[in-house]
Amino acid sequence: MNATWEIRDALLLAFEELSSYGVLTVPAATGETAQVRFELARALMATAPFGLGSYAFWLESDEHLFAEGHRPPLYTSGPEVDIALAAALAHQGYDIEALDGIEEAA
Repeated sequence: MNATWEIRDALLLAFEELSSYGVLTVPAATGETAQVRFELARALMATAPFGLGSYAFWLESDEHLFAEGHRPPLYTSGPEVDIALAAALAHQGYDIEALDGIEEAA
């Protein structure tokens, strides 16, 4: 395994875990951040109008950061997803302190 892709694998597994709890996850989402947030919120309202509207994603335009040994910025719907994402990454053995680049919805 390429060591520089290790964080990507951990994120994919963490996203799968979040999905099992009902969080909409999109690895390598295409588009601008605001556009992706809008589309995810719209999709969640259509499928679960009384749900929490929880989501997490990173952008396809940031995928190159994995090859450089970095993690791209992660975007979530709020602090409850940040906590769940940190826990899911901890289950993969990834350092929770490295999650300093999570950006929540405003």
